[in-house]
Amino acid sequence: MPTAAGSGGTGRPVATLFLGSGAAAVIVSVIDVLALGRISGIGRVGHLRLFRLLNRGLEQLDLDLLFRVRKLVNLPFDLARPGELARFLCLAIAVNLLLLCVVAAALAPAVAAAARRTGSRGALPRGEFWALVYALGVPVAFAVAGIQGLVRHLLGDRLPPLSWVVACAIAAAMFIGLLLTFRNLERVGQLVAFYTIFDAATILLATGAAAAATALGSDSGPAPAISATKGLPNILLISVDSLRADHLHCDGYPRETSPSIDALAREGVRFKTVVSSTSWTLPAHLTMLTSLPPEGHGVILDRMRLRPGVLTLAEALRRSGYATAGFTSGPYLEAEYGFSQGFEHYDDYSVTNSSPQFSHRGITSPLLLRTVGSWLSRWDREGRQRPFFIFLHMWDVHYDYAPPPPFDTMFDPGYRGSVTAENYMKNPQIRPGMDPRDLEHVIALYDGEIRFTDLHIGRLMEILKSLGVFDDTIVAATADHGEEFFEHGNKGHRRSLYDESLLVPLVIRYPRKVPAGKVVAQQVRLMDIAPTLIGIAGLKPPSGFGAPAPKGPNAERDLSSLIASDPGAAAGGGNSGGGAVRGAEPAHAFGDLHGRLACVRTERYKFIQSRVTGAEELFDLSADPAEQTNISSRISSRTSSGDPALDETLRKALVAWRESWGKGRGLSRAIELNEEQKERLRSLGYID
Repeated sequence: MPTAAGSGGTGRPVATLFLGSGAAAVIVSVIDVLALGRISGIGRVGHLRLFRLLNRGLEQLDLDLLFRVRKLVNLPFDLARPGELARFLCLAIAVNLLLLCVVAAALAPAVAAAARRTGSRGALPRGEFWALVYALGVPVAFAVAGIQGLVRHLLGDRLPPLSWVVACAIAAAMFIGLLLTFRNLERVGQLVAFYTIFDAATILLATGAAAAATALGSDSGPAPAISATKGLPNILLISVDSLRADHLHCDGYPRETSPSIDALAREGVRFKTVVSSTSWTLPAHLTMLTSLPPEGHGVILDRMRLRPGVLTLAEALRRSGYATAGFTSGPYLEAEYGFSQGFEHYDDYSVTNSSPQFSHRGITSPLLLRTVGSWLSRWDREGRQRPFFIFLHMWDVHYDYAPPPPFDTMFDPGYRGSVTAENYMKNPQIRPGMDPRDLEHVIALYDGEIRFTDLHIGRLMEILKSLGVFDDTIVAATADHGEEFFEHGNKGHRRSLYDESLLVPLVIRYPRKVPAGKVVAQQVRLMDIAPTLIGIAGLKPPSGFGAPAPKGPNAERDLSSLIASDPGAAAGGGNSGGGAVRGAEPAHAFGDLHGRLACVRTERYKFIQSRVTGAEELFDLSADPAEQTNISSRISSRTSSGDPALDETLRKALVAWRESWGKGRGLSRAIELNEEQKERLRSLGYID
């Protein structure tokens, strides 16, 4: 290898530095994309390793320079689709190249100065030696980390040291190969040619793949012609996180917590008994959007996600010609869990990443409303070519309960105590046996959050009215689960499968097909919502949506016929209640919590079974709606008050339900959360 003087003075080391940045950007980007594809299946600029290092450095300096580009930083790319994979690879190369060239520019004066000095280190001039350390060291370091992560993901945690051995061996081979290549590049011109061809070929290949995938269409298939979508209603599905059904005024709650939802109920149908599939956000929302119970989709833990092959409500409606958009404000609705499937626009970044305190005290509804309003304005400006399906997840009702004024004192203006609902799950003041007056205040704060969120639901309805599409839109308002206030010794949720955690509201308004003021008392399930929206829209669920054929008696149901049938049997307004609608046998509702606790609920009975201890509970809901008296024969045999036959019937129903789904039918897979995601879940008390 010639000396620096013999190879162009400082030219070759500086050229090595900058051209090596291009090679490093390509290598690092490929490693990042492969790792993200394997770990979560979703790619974001914000999850690129170099970008995360930059962001952490800025955070240490209390700088927020990335706030204005958070859309680009957090935009999710579905790496299971070739087109999005290629586009994200191109974007990753561009971002990493920019960052590495900035570093190279900072190092260039030092490298040039070293090249001008006499002497050498082995066969390489000093300037070229440090340029090679940078140009090869960066990709090799990232190769070790990336390969180790992939090997660990494939092998699990059984042999973690082995993953480092394999990673280092592959990285060493890469390092030796690149060094051998450098030894054959004696001149700057050859070096330029090598890096230019290497980088250009990789970028052109990625760009060509993206163009080909775009030409062939996405996995969801091309949208139907505009004429095919004429006459279809818009659909708006609102999910209010942690909203108990019995805290809505239209359900008989004395406080006026929900005037906007009450108005929807007066003008549409309210379902009185709606049972969620679980008592926490992630699996419940997947059930809502796939019509698969947790036993079906298999996502029962934090570190699991839905596989791309599962058909979602958004995908079904997109195939029918809908413009699909999702807007979320909580951590468990991130695209990494599979929620972005079928959405042309999925915004899980504008609200959740706007405030470091979003998980607890952050106020999310105003920004969420502005974000949805902005999308609707663009839909309007572009000519309303397709009807829209909007999924809106609202977070403010979730603890901590810290509504802004005047909602913080609206339902308990006379409280003079010191208890707040901040740091809710770890707050030692909020505990079983606490002063009833203080608990009353905590519940009043929860109700204040409901009223605050309801206000923004009403404002969204005003936006639809201003666009002239309110009566042309199916509006459904529901929740993922309820909330406990020590009815069974627990606070929050994700603790049990009692009704305070499982019963959620469901109100549907669409004046063209839904009678006003109707109340359906018959038990329905969260998994019935998606087929009902499809049915009211006049569509048929596509093949592969929901339970596999043949469908059993407890599979998901389209409730649109239930809404339209026998209006006199369950009609009524406000809090009038009403009888069960005839024409359909009520389905059993099944619940699951982490695969360790299960339940089955009929119109009259609730059976809960622990898969860990084998303990069982049975409640007669007609005589004991608060589920305070366990009448299971296993504990009541001494008084002969239990009914072994009833226990056995419900036990068999639970076993048959689990067996019908197997082990999630392979519809879920593990993901690896990054530290930022883990910290959010820790702040919620969900993981340690």
